[in-house]
Amino acid sequence: DNTARLLDVKFHAVQSDFHGSLRERNRNRAAPQEFDFYHWSAILRSVSAFEIYRKVYRDVITPERVADLLILRADMPRSLHACLREVADNLAVVANDQSAETQRNAGRLLADLRYGRIDEILATGLHAY
Repeated sequence: DNTARLLDVKFHAVQSDFHGSLRERNRNRAAPQEFDFYHWSAILRSVSAFEIYRKVYRDVITPERVADLLILRADMPRSLHACLREVADNLAVVANDQSAETQRNAGRLLADLRYGRIDEILATGLHAY
């Protein structure tokens, strides 16, 4: 939940900063600045994912890759995928006769994360997702 909220808030903030920055650049005709690196590296550090990002992508930090790492990567312990897998496993352990619908909903969410693609998620909007 916290990872999802963090990403949602930061994506919204970056979009606002980005559009404001574009307006400012168009007025001043200044060269684009790389303001994303510090913003996204701070997000990665806040969930202890900066080093993992560097190992997985070995490239420039981009919002799409940050979202991919924190949402869809099963091997990232704080990703939504990894956390929901734990939820589904724990639900199976404590299941009783009334658990079927809860397990079904968790399984559906897990399948969405397992087979989801970050470009599709971002195309529909991270907040809506």
